[in-house]
Amino acid sequence: VIQKLKKQNNDVTIIDTSQKNKTKLYAISHIFKIIKKTKPDIIIYHEPFNSFAKLVFITFLKIFFKFKIFLVDHNCRALYKISKQLKFFYSLLLTKCEKLIAIGHETYGAYKNNNIKTPKDFTKEAAFLPPESSDESKISNSYPKELHRFLRTHSPIIIANAFKLVLLNNHDL
Repeated sequence: VIQKLKKQNNDVTIIDTSQKNKTKLYAISHIFKIIKKTKPDIIIYHEPFNSFAKLVFITFLKIFFKFKIFLVDHNCRALYKISKQLKFFYSLLLTKCEKLIAIGHETYGAYKNNNIKTPKDFTKEAAFLPPESSDESKISNSYPKELHRFLRTHSPIIIANAFKLVLLNNHDL
């Protein structure tokens, strides 16, 4: 996504507040400094429930810096675990966001199932973003020679990948 934005001549600043040894206060002050310095047009915020406090702070800063907020939610499980009060508060925060992007059908449905009020611009995207076709040879050349040899000499090839098995209501996500 970052490469696509840069190819469209957008200035992209990544605010990484995930440092394990840093406090929330450090993260919030870091966010403020970067927003003040860069004065962004749009903030794309991933995983709203990883740090709800940061989302509240960014929404507050919107009053002063006049940027748009696009939320990207990859994790529908949080919506099933939070209290009714937090769902209500989250719905209020979403009214201050211009766009909500749910990654996958399950996440999109979780907003409906939990009666979360969403922005008018609420879309569902696939979890996999294919690379640019112009990068195909560069990507292929980055693979080991042994892999290319194996692919040429074996048929059929079955490839599977999973980080871990995650169940939600006894269903594999």
